Parts: sequence; structure tokens; C-alpha cells
Amino acid sequence: MRLELGAPVRALAASPAGGRLAAGGADGRIRLLDLASGAELWVAETGSPILRVGFVAGGESVVAVGRAEGSRHLGLPLAVHRMAGASGAIESFELSEGVGLDADGRLLLTYGGLWDAAGADPGIGEGSGSEPIVAFQDLGSGYGQVVRSAALSGDGQLVALGVRDIDPYAERGAGSLRLFEEGGRRQRWVREFAGGIEALAFSRGSDLVLTAGEDGTVRVIDAADGGEIRRLSHAGRPRAIAWHPAGESFATAGDDGELRLYRLRDAAPAWQAEPPPGPSLVALSADGQRLAALAYGDRPARAVVWEVGGSRLSSFELDPDHDFMEPRPLAFAENGERLLLASLGGGRERRASESGGLVEQRIDEGRPIVLIAESPDSRWIATGSWDQWLWIEGAGEWRIELSHRPTALAFTADSGRLLAGSEDGRVLVLDSATGERLSALDYPGMVTAVAADAEGRRVAIGGSDGTARVFDLAGGALRAVIPLGGEPAGLAFVAEGSTLRSARATAQGAILVEEHPLTAAALVRLACSRLTANLPASEWRDHLGAEPPRATCAELPIPPG
Repeated sequence: MRLELGAPVRALAASPAGGRLAAGGADGRIRLLDLASGAELWVAETGSPILRVGFVAGGESVVAVGRAEGSRHLGLPLAVHRMAGASGAIESFELSEGVGLDADGRLLLTYGGLWDAAGADPGIGEGSGSEPIVAFQDLGSGYGQVVRSAALSGDGQLVALGVRDIDPYAERGAGSLRLFEEGGRRQRWVREFAGGIEALAFSRGSDLVLTAGEDGTVRVIDAADGGEIRRLSHAGRPRAIAWHPAGESFATAGDDGELRLYRLRDAAPAWQAEPPPGPSLVALSADGQRLAALAYGDRPARAVVWEVGGSRLSSFELDPDHDFMEPRPLAFAENGERLLLASLGGGRERRASESGGLVEQRIDEGRPIVLIAESPDSRWIATGSWDQWLWIEGAGEWRIELSHRPTALAFTADSGRLLAGSEDGRVLVLDSATGERLSALDYPGMVTAVAADAEGRRVAIGGSDGTARVFDLAGGALRAVIPLGGEPAGLAFVAEGSTLRSARATAQGAILVEEHPLTAAALVRLACSRLTANLPASEWRDHLGAEPPRATCAELPIPPG
């Protein structure tokens, strides 16, 4: 399910019974939502950005912490707001120190430590005892650390802290997730992050930790050893997260103002690679098993190759006289064993993927190549140039001038057809031997990635609208629309065609590889996760005639009518 809240969201909390969700926004509004229907129960206006929300008194009231009017250095003083759960009637007071509550309203996170806030009434800022649960004087080495987020497990035995290093010489300080046991007295483990952690939450059984990261990801972490179980990309920077009390689903929200609800079983695992600093161009092998990045911001450019889900295979510098240009002047060939690279000056290289060793080099003067692809049987090489020409060479040669700049190339598994996507959203299906146009597929935006399955029956197209769309190659019927969270740089069918793998660069410079199930059951679950209700009986009859109405999504209500 997705709900548009109209403003960036900074805090989320689920009620103890799981039926309601509180959302605090940068616009100073606190909304209480019904999770079954998505209906807004009330809105409280505070007049200042909200940092944290939590349910107290068994879910009867909502407590929020936000910036107070006239906040000074470090955002102090803060304002604490308490809303009646039934009406949203609000009372407020100021807090002289602290950055807010955890998702359950049980902890107060101050600049000096983590305090127990249980049972506190306006004196919440001073904690309930003379000593903090965890003091922050010595969290590690470096220029200094700041705790950005905290969470307490249901039994009070585990404390999770999101810590960010403050480094004046780094563009973005490194971060870490630290788990303490024995009520916060002993550190169990530390997991490094690429940036700070905006929010944390324990699952009901305290076995999982949910994180919202500055790197644009939401992660599910095993509390036992710090291992990563799931990772989701977020279209806007995630700022707020909350577990459903049952532990099988969670909510995320952030700068894009959209609230998302996920079932844990539908949150597919992801893998992330870290290319060299600066802008990178990305390629995914046809079988989805290898990933390459071309970092071209500095000279000489550098290419890196990874085994997806595993380690780096090679890293090598390219000729400093070669210039590279978007969209994708690199591609895998020979079942991923070779990497092809093409430059604006017409230079071409074939490298061994595992060693980076140069296998072949040639120059095609006057052909400013920005795209390259090789057929699986190695008979054809296709290139696209910035001046809208598409070339093919090998067993035969031809070229055609396109109406728009080419932006993505791929061959079918039998090498007989070339798929050529362009910036106008059109994907041409061409005969590899002659260049004859066989058909065309349309995508609602610039095409950035295209792939065919091993049987040559389906084509996946991804692009600027942040989705992948799966079509039948014969006839062009649309079979699935899959939200990706951003435009993909590579697509591949894996697991015998039952899963689509995508690769894309994040705003933070990493490359995120994700998997999207294509089975009928998985697509139904994906659809149900984005709906608020089943079809009412009247609409069911309009669409399905005499078929008896039923709940397609078992966990959602059937509206009257």
C-alpha cells in the first residue's frame, strides 16, 4: 500500500495493536492513519517540523517531538506535543535538551546519552533517573561522533544506536549501527554504514532491527550478529520507519512524502557495490551474474568488475586519452568473461573480466560511441553514437539513423534480434542480420535498460519513470509493471526467468542490485501491498461478470456495495 501525504515525512510509529499509524511531517503536521483502509483519522497542526513520534498510554495518546519556535544552535529548544488518540486534541511544552523519542515513545535521546522516558510528564527532558542507559562520551575514535537515532527492544535488554562520525575532511561522514545488550551495559556488535542512520526500530520479538539510512536504503538487520537480511532502496531519502506489532510488515517514509507499507517476505534481498568516487556508468551481464562500473570523472578512467553478491574480480585503469560519455559505453560479452569498452574517439577495448587484462584494442575514427553490445554467439557487435546512428558489424554490416538518441542495447539469447531503446521511450526490435524493423515496444519515459529472457519470449524495459515493464516479445502485451525506486542501469532475467534482477546507481554513489519476483503469486502480493481495499461487489461484477466476488487480497477489506 502507498499513501501520498503531501510533505516530507520525518517520523513514523505503529500503535501497539497495529491498527493505526502516526506520521510526523516536515510541515509540522501529525497525522493518525487507519492501516486497514488508509483513511486519515485526524491531523494535528504544530507549526514546526516533527522529529519523532510515538504511542504512549497503551496507544491511547500520541507523543511527538519537534523543533520549537525560535530554535537556536543544534535545534534547541525542542517542543514536545501530546495528542489524544481519539480526537487529536493537542498540548505542547518545551524541552531544553534532546533530539526526541524512539518509535515506541520509551526513550529520550539527548546529546549526552540515552535516557528512560517511561512515565515522564512534562519533565521528560531530565529522564527518570540520575544516570543514562547509555552515555555517549566514548563511542570510538576519529574526529568525533554524534548519535542520530536509537531504539530499545521490547524487553528493555537491547539498545540499538545509529552513530555518525564527524569528519571535517569528508563529504559525508561514515556511520555505524551499534547494538548493546544487558540493558545497554555491553556492546554486542558494530556494523559499518556508508553514512548516518536516520531512524531505528526493533521488531516485536527483538530479533530484527530496521534501519533508515542516509545512503538511501532501508535495511533489516539480524540482532544476533548484525548480518543483513533484507535491503530496500528508497526513491527519496528515508527518514522514518516503523514495525507492525505482528512483526510481518513495516512502514517507511521520507523526503518524497510517500508512505510505503511492506511485508517482510516481499522485501527481496539486495546487494550493494561501492565504485570509485565520482560519476559512474554501469553494466550488468546478460545472465545477471556480473556487474561492471566505469568511473569516468577523473583521468585516467577506471573500470571495476564484481561477481554479483560476491567479491570484486578486477579493477584497472584505461587509456588517459579516452573520453567516455553516457549512457553506457561498456557491456559484457562471451558469457560475462569479457568486458567491452568504447570511447567517444572511436576507441574500443576488450578486457578479461576476472583480471582486467587487455585482449583486443582498435580505433574507429569518426564514430563517437556512447553504447555498445555484443551478441551471445559473438557474431555481431552493435554500437550507438551520440548523433543518433545505430551500427552493427560482424557477420554482416548495416547502419540506420534513429529519430532520437539511442540509450540502451541488448541482443536476444539466440542473437537473431537486436533491442534498441531510445530517449523517446521507443524500443525497436530489429533483425540482427539486416537491420529490418520487426516491431516496437513503448515505455513511458527515456529507456535506460533493456533485456530479453533466455527463451526469447519476454523483454524487460526500464527507464526514467523508475519502473521495469515486462512485455511479450511476440505481440507486445504488457505482463508486469515493477517499481524499482529509480531508473535502472541494467536488467537481467535470472532464476530460470522467474526473477528480474536490476542494477542502478544511488544518489549516494553506490550501485544497488535488487531482485524482483515475476511469479504470479509474487505479482499478486506486490499488487496487494500497494492497495488499501479489495474491489467492491459492484465493480467486481462490472469487470468479472458472473464470477462470485471474493477477496483477492486476503488481508484487505471488501468495501460495501
